[in-house]
Amino acid sequence: MVNKVSISLFIKPLLLLLAVAAGAAVWYVYFNKTDKEMIKEQLYQFRSDASKYAGEGMTQSVLKCKALEKLFDKICQVNINFDMFSGSFSPDEISSKAMFCRNHCNSAAIDFHKIKITVEGDNAEADFTASLDGTSKDGKRFNEYRELVVSLKKIEGKWLIYKIDIHPILEK
Repeated sequence: MVNKVSISLFIKPLLLLLAVAAGAAVWYVYFNKTDKEMIKEQLYQFRSDASKYAGEGMTQSVLKCKALEKLFDKICQVNINFDMFSGSFSPDEISSKAMFCRNHCNSAAIDFHKIKITVEGDNAEADFTASLDGTSKDGKRFNEYRELVVSLKKIEGKWLIYKIDIHPILEK
């Protein structure tokens, strides 16, 4: 009986220690992300929510556009060579403009290439090339490339977009 009691006293703390170590490992892998990793996740979420794939219904479009709102600061400055989409916008206005664009396309897949992120304190910039590939409602295919500079700031532990500069790529 003494052996069973002493083994039990040894195993319970060992199991508790293993459970705590496993919990710490899970926390470290899934929740202990660097600022650059969190920014990339925000950009990938933006890419996913802004893209429209063939066969998406209206409900899914509305949900994706509403999800975009969570990625932006209270006001976001957008600079592009197209007046309708340039200016300062609230997250709700950005969502509405995204819905407008989605309604004019059967599909529009956005992808990001060569992402370079610079973090300075609670501010960051992401420079990358974005491609937009899809089909308009009238059946015309498009494949566009632009250089983007996205400025973000960390607010309550989350990186939010507050400025987007979109530049055409100059051909050589």
